Amino acid sequence: MRITLVALFAATVFMALSGFECASTEMTTAKVALQQKDYAKAEASLKKETAARPQNGQAWFMLGEIYRTQEKGKEMVDAYDKALAATDPALKPTEKETIYANRYNAWQDAYNAALNKLNAHEYQAALAKLDAAQAIRPDAADNLFLRAAVYRDMKNEDLETKANKDYISLVDPDAQRGVTAGLSLGMSRSQVEGKMGKPFKSLLDSTGGYGFYPDNELYVYYDGSGKVIGWHYYNGSSVPDVIREVPTELRSGPYYTLGVDSYYAGEKDKNRYDEALKYLQFVQRLDPSQEKVGQVIADIYGRTGRTDEAKRSFEASIRQNPNEPSLYINYGTLLVNMKDYEGAIQNFNKVLTLTKSGDDKHSTALFNLGAAYKNWGADLQKAAGDKPSKAQLDAITGKLRESAKNFEQLRADNGGSDYVVLSELANLYLVLGEKSKFESALGDLEKLKDKADVASDPYYWQAMSRLYVIKGDTKKSEEAMKRSEELRK
Repeated sequence: MRITLVALFAATVFMALSGFECASTEMTTAKVALQQKDYAKAEASLKKETAARPQNGQAWFMLGEIYRTQEKGKEMVDAYDKALAATDPALKPTEKETIYANRYNAWQDAYNAALNKLNAHEYQAALAKLDAAQAIRPDAADNLFLRAAVYRDMKNEDLETKANKDYISLVDPDAQRGVTAGLSLGMSRSQVEGKMGKPFKSLLDSTGGYGFYPDNELYVYYDGSGKVIGWHYYNGSSVPDVIREVPTELRSGPYYTLGVDSYYAGEKDKNRYDEALKYLQFVQRLDPSQEKVGQVIADIYGRTGRTDEAKRSFEASIRQNPNEPSLYINYGTLLVNMKDYEGAIQNFNKVLTLTKSGDDKHSTALFNLGAAYKNWGADLQKAAGDKPSKAQLDAITGKLRESAKNFEQLRADNGGSDYVVLSELANLYLVLGEKSKFESALGDLEKLKDKADVASDPYYWQAMSRLYVIKGDTKKSEEAMKRSEELRK
């Protein structure tokens, strides 16, 4: 996570406090002590001052600064809150902004310390730093996001679940509201402006930025490439611009994790499937780049026989984000499962128009097209029975040739070293009676066994065993299957 240091408004922390009039003896003593860096004496004097004059904003401000230097988060927050509320004398606007900036930066220090402890696998220390971060900024959802990550590493599923639920409770009003307005993570700046119009104020550079919309005080946040990473509605909050303008991320991960957890729980309790759908369907709208989520949704609908509802859900998501390739991939996957091959192929072809050759989603669409045509051909063959007519044979062969064409394109795009694609092609060539192409594909597959990552993959040897069976080479088939079984142990 990228955390931005918030700029302070005074050259030094305590110099900003030198201009108030009619200072009491305690305030004078505190100022002198601070100049001498005698924080204990300054703290004692300021405590006396605030006890005698609890509305002295300057005294509370100074006390908060002392606690900040001593990394006493709870005490700092309490003093700052009282400084902001005080009226005699009240703080100046710039001093209030300095408080917000100081508090943010103190939180940043605690949060980053927790992240470092997590990376060092010092989990209890990480949790202690997160407690400090939470005390400073209890409304910062990233505290809970990182806490869930700590518990995940600790293998504490119950506490990880609780942290994810707490995260969602905190961000869900903003997340739901933004999605309803047409926002989603990963949108470009131009896409946002197409939905929301031109921002009233914006700043975007190589480190990220924001666009501000006065209605409901909405801030949309971008990363350095100009993609949306989050948004927040401030709704009249007193938080100053210096904090509002710091890019803040909105995470889809907690929704996805809880959705998948509920999905697996649905195998024993089917009522949990509805809970899984609630989370996963929202992920699909919030973060369309999470392409695997659609496969899980499709499986849930298939398990529960709710295919019409599934189609409506995917079509609604596509209407909202018509240029998001993963939505078409997910919908196409559902349609393949429903054996609506024409509909699936239409969706996968749409992905090819939205992506470039070599992109991950372009490759996924090509593979899925190959698989869809192959399955379609297999179903036609099954329906034709033992004595297919010439028309039926032509239809079957046509589908298998289309399958091979897409796998060949995928192989060309990816350099030809993917054994999964090669094994699919070898199988197709054999069925189509293209012996020379089969032998060539099989030879290319055999060459891959010298690559360490392939040679250690049991699924490679399983695929080779199947091809040797089809070829009629029983000995090599048995050897390959034996190798596959050994690697699985």
